[in-house]
Amino acid sequence: MIKQLGPGRVIAGSLTTPVSRIAPDHIVVERDNRGLALAPTERGQKIGPWINLFREAGLETIGIRHYQSMKWSKALLNMIGNATSAILNRHPSVIYKYRPTFDLEVDMLKETLAVMRRLKLKVVDLPGTPATRLARALTLVPRALTQSILSGMVTEGRGNKMPSFHLDIISGRKKNEVLYHNVAVAEAGRSVGVRTPVNEALGHILLQIVQGEVDWNEYQGQPQHLVAQVKQYRRRG
Repeated sequence: MIKQLGPGRVIAGSLTTPVSRIAPDHIVVERDNRGLALAPTERGQKIGPWINLFREAGLETIGIRHYQSMKWSKALLNMIGNATSAILNRHPSVIYKYRPTFDLEVDMLKETLAVMRRLKLKVVDLPGTPATRLARALTLVPRALTQSILSGMVTEGRGNKMPSFHLDIISGRKKNEVLYHNVAVAEAGRSVGVRTPVNEALGHILLQIVQGEVDWNEYQGQPQHLVAQVKQYRRRG
């Protein structure tokens, strides 16, 4: 197995096609206008044959030069309306229509972009997911207009489906995807000297709920309670 893996033998991939599992052997593709992005994990690694292979199989596939930029851009998109929705037990569209929780979301995403800039990672577009447009809107567009744009993106992108962090909770898992998103952003921020209090708060609170240290009922449908808790994290040095 070691000979089959390792440097130069693995390519990175990000799948943006949303699917739902009806049964262990039954997967439903929810949108066919997305696809797959592939990136080399080592300089000089050839990914062209793999791109062609997936395209021949009927899957829209593109190549990305830097896998870290691809990974962080996909994480940025995954985090939209995810942790906040899971904590409050409300659909992301509700989160984005209410100004206080929308502001939390914007600050969380801006923190993530700040960490990416410090790491010298560019935001890149993935199939069917305009990450660069999102980044520009967060930095250049007035917040009132941004709320309308992002609310539309959330409604169109999610449909009636709850996000993955929420699904982790209701499935009873003791490990949540937030570890690889908001928590990872907070850890990276600490390592490069960028403050990320909102990511830290959302990650920590959600993990407390998942691990049974905090009663989920304290937050369900209580956005002001969450906003107040995040303020405490902001006040920390």
